Amino acid sequence: GVPIALINGRISTRAARRARWGRWWFGRMLDGIELFLMQTPDDAGRIVGLGAPADRVRVLGSLKWDASLSTAPRAEQITAVADQLGIKLEEPLIVAGSTHRTEEHAVLEAFGAVRERLPRARLILAPRHIERAAEIESLVRGRGLGVGRVSGLGGAAGPWDVMIVDVIGQLPRYYALASVVFVGGSLIPHGGQNPLEAAGLGKPVIFGPSMENFADIANQLLVHQAACQVPTAAHLATTLQRFLTDPEEARLMGARARSLVERLSGATQKTLEALDSLLIR
Repeated sequence: GVPIALINGRISTRAARRARWGRWWFGRMLDGIELFLMQTPDDAGRIVGLGAPADRVRVLGSLKWDASLSTAPRAEQITAVADQLGIKLEEPLIVAGSTHRTEEHAVLEAFGAVRERLPRARLILAPRHIERAAEIESLVRGRGLGVGRVSGLGGAAGPWDVMIVDVIGQLPRYYALASVVFVGGSLIPHGGQNPLEAAGLGKPVIFGPSMENFADIANQLLVHQAACQVPTAAHLATTLQRFLTDPEEARLMGARARSLVERLSGATQKTLEALDSLLIR
């Protein structure tokens, strides 16, 4: 007798296609859910296509827009991280977040090209799976670059070119220091990772061609000129250089990103209001 609601619902095109074979089974299962609070009209259409009763389906937007604002670090946290890393806030800093295997090769290649023009530039690499830190450290050393790991910072860091984030839950603090952010999972056919943490901090965001997991979010950012999508890994270096050598363009894109996140937030409140109908009985 407990009512069930699906919150922040999303179904990719690929998942919906795979699920069609069992529509009769999904229909029976979905009939037991009283509310389907979906992220986009496309997600709503797909859940109805799988058998959800259309009169129970609503489109409320993505909770990720709200979440990106709630994870923003405080000013003192940002200053503390900069001090620990031994960097100044005005230094050119690339942060590559949630990268996957093989993407680090592309990022390091692009970083090498950037360093030819901006020798003071540094790179923070935050792999999606921190257990790969040793593998990535070996890649960096193989290129003759100084490397460190966040987990090994007892006090202030020594000299480094590349810093590897091998701890969980601190990525927004490093995004907050960035001059420009690359979001991983997007140069390979993975579907991308969430670009909103960086966008919500007012950073210029770059991602690759594979953003199927965040298609609506990526499209919103691109339409509002609040992010940049590179078609291949070969285009990453020139795009990074563009933002690092033109601080005003970087600032404007970051400002558009922050404004868009603030404008499209509000799904949390809409979700709570929708759930009221299930609680008042």
